Amino acid sequence: MLATEVCGEGPPVLLAHGTMGSHAVWAPIRRRLSRERRLILIDLPGMGSSPMVPDAHVPAAWVDAIGEALDAVGAPCPAVVGHSMGGWTALELAKRGRASSVLALAPAGMWVRSPRAADFSLRLGWLMAKAAPPWLVARALGVPSVRRLALRDASVDGRSVPAAWARSLVADARRSRSE
Repeated sequence: MLATEVCGEGPPVLLAHGTMGSHAVWAPIRRRLSRERRLILIDLPGMGSSPMVPDAHVPAAWVDAIGEALDAVGAPCPAVVGHSMGGWTALELAKRGRASSVLALAPAGMWVRSPRAADFSLRLGWLMAKAAPPWLVARALGVPSVRRLALRDASVDGRSVPAAWARSLVADARRSRSE
């Protein structure tokens, strides 16, 4: 079963994060959204606290596992908001009739660069997050220019991302079993 958290009241909205992340990425908007919506925050397969899904490395293969999580919380067909890999996931859920509506923010697969260049950049970032000592990562992310470089695939300008949040994002990448 995928790691899922539910909060708020109102029509259900599934929030799906990007590659190597977790549902924690939605923290800056969670409180505001949960005032009028029932939020379903999920960690995608192999990311955050969710286990890998056997033989499933792309969102099309995740729909059944996500569908089980949605059924378990009584929201079989919510609105879905997804960023990056979460955006692709949202579109796959819609194709299978598991989304009442979709907002796909910069969905994966729509890269300006070639897919190979994007994959290489993401894999390199994941390997660096895994290899670097945690104390070094924490210290380095305190420097705005390092945040800009470290978050180049996740943010327009990582310098504007608070250091504590950048540390949380990199910690999610370190825990990710999905590359």
